[in-house]
Amino acid sequence: MTPVMRLHPLCATSVLAFVVFLSSSSVAFEGQLPVPAQDAILDEFDRHPIVAIGEMHRNIEEHEFLRKLITNPRFPEKATNIVVEFGNARYQPMMDRYLAGEEVSAADLSQAWRYTTQFMVWDAPVYAKFFSTVRDLNLRLPKARRLRVLLADPPIDWAKVKTKADYEPYAARDPDSVDVIVPEVLAKGQRALLIFGGAHLEHTDPLKPACDKQGLPSITQILDERFPGQTFVVWPIAGTGPAAKVAETWRPETVLSVHDTAVGRASFAQLTPGSVTILKVVDGKRVPYPVKVGDYAKVEDVVDALLYLGPVSTESVPPLSTYRDVKYVEDLRFWAQIMKEVYGVDFSSDLDEVLDKLKADKP
Repeated sequence: MTPVMRLHPLCATSVLAFVVFLSSSSVAFEGQLPVPAQDAILDEFDRHPIVAIGEMHRNIEEHEFLRKLITNPRFPEKATNIVVEFGNARYQPMMDRYLAGEEVSAADLSQAWRYTTQFMVWDAPVYAKFFSTVRDLNLRLPKARRLRVLLADPPIDWAKVKTKADYEPYAARDPDSVDVIVPEVLAKGQRALLIFGGAHLEHTDPLKPACDKQGLPSITQILDERFPGQTFVVWPIAGTGPAAKVAETWRPETVLSVHDTAVGRASFAQLTPGSVTILKVVDGKRVPYPVKVGDYAKVEDVVDALLYLGPVSTESVPPLSTYRDVKYVEDLRFWAQIMKEVYGVDFSSDLDEVLDKLKADKP
């Protein structure tokens, strides 16, 4: 699966290779211990109007946790809104109607997550299930306590995108998300749970110490500048990979606030998937530079807490039937051409892969 793209010209985007995990051992705790995650996260709304959880895209275990969190009886008392990356803001009125209990056809509703600036990522069933979970919850709640899900991907109208130039205004996505969060949440004195890929939520870029230049800020960096101290960021960990060593002794679905802990003072390298080589100016020339553990920011400078979901990490895979929709496949093929011009990545290979599987799975 192609990862969600982020037009973010920090030096980290000059990555040349992801090879092996940076050698670093897990660190011992000092003072604080991991605590049950649901209550700890909900309690943070008493101190921060914005609580943000990094989403591992398509991760089944994380989405199970998120559904537990939002259906926790305390959640409607703590937050009015949920702001998500996986929905095109252009479809907000339709989503509002659906979550209020009105009938919306599956074909119409799916446009909210299919027709975003991203490519095929949100086709996984966990996203449709997320919205249906909120709808079912709202139908059991008094109207005054119902939740609103705000779609924060830029409001792109693909019917009007014909060229690279038409797409580019929507590529720098984080400012568009802030333009949803500020007027719809903070300006109204409300609170919100944010669910975005972790790179959109970092207080500082993990590779900032190694960077030659600054680029576009993340959602959290923009909010920190305008509303200092208002956003609390939770970083998820799951599975048995190298990053999970940080939390391998924790119980599943627990969270640790990293400030004033050995974990927080450690290099963020321990939470990265592999070693990184960037292009860096050395003696006036841009040359490959292997990033070292000490080149990363500290964990506590990037995020506020770590959420351990457990030793199992599985991906939600779209059903092949999704791609029997001829019109959708035609749209995807065209979008791949446009996005290749913008990002330099051939997204069509992902589509070809699933279409090959579809041919082999004829009904």
